[in-house]
Amino acid sequence: ILNRYQIRSLSQLHQWIVRYNSGQLSVAYATRKRARKVGRKVAFEEKRQITQWTIDHEYNYQAAAEKFNVSYQRVYSWVRKYQRT
Repeated sequence: ILNRYQIRSLSQLHQWIVRYNSGQLSVAYATRKRARKVGRKVAFEEKRQITQWTIDHEYNYQAAAEKFNVSYQRVYSWVRKYQRT
């Protein structure tokens, strides 16, 4: 790899790998790998609040996702789990 891409040292390659894996470095060309966005941590009480807000607002999952800065799928999942209990 060092010779093929004319990289001067192994330590430079290692630094680039670490930066790339931590999301601080991106490639200059399109890849097939989709970057996964990591969601934020949500406490149980906040999940309950989001679920109740969604139910009170006629199951508007998209509005809840935008208002509380979580994904549509997470809101939908929480409401479904709440309804099963």
